Amino acid sequence: MLTWSQVDFDLAVIRVMTKGGVPRVLPLSAEAYEILWKRRGQHAEYVFTFKAQRTWKKHPKNGEARIKGKRYPITYYGIGSNKRKWKKAGVDARIHDLRHTTGMRTLRKTGNLRVVQKILGHTDIAITAKFYTDATVEDMRAAMEATAPRQVEQSQPKAIEKKGA
Repeated sequence: MLTWSQVDFDLAVIRVMTKGGVPRVLPLSAEAYEILWKRRGQHAEYVFTFKAQRTWKKHPKNGEARIKGKRYPITYYGIGSNKRKWKKAGVDARIHDLRHTTGMRTLRKTGNLRVVQKILGHTDIAITAKFYTDATVEDMRAAMEATAPRQVEQSQPKAIEKKGA
């Protein structure tokens, strides 16, 4: 759970500890900075919180008490408890998918595997390469289009025509 003491607005970074206890500094994008800036004052300690919808003397699953209207930190358990709702809505997702999406988007935008390694905190770039260098059909199509000679006009496959329309 991210706490305000980990956020440095002056340097636009957050400081976290890895699973192995190694400190890491992660830069904040302008968008992430703005999201965090707007959350200031919602809770004294935790950055990401929710407002309790009802009062619980003792929560049936985790035993914690809640007071309606008060803010509490969003926990990994709390996010995971929404899986039932996600499944019902047809969403097949895990929290780790957000990490993978970050890695893939960063690699596609920058082409820099070393940057992806640093952002994700992998100590060995081979791990980053193993999980984040998959080429999608769209990646392969873009590469082939970029290297194809353009001497003869050809008709586009229907899938590409629809995408461009």
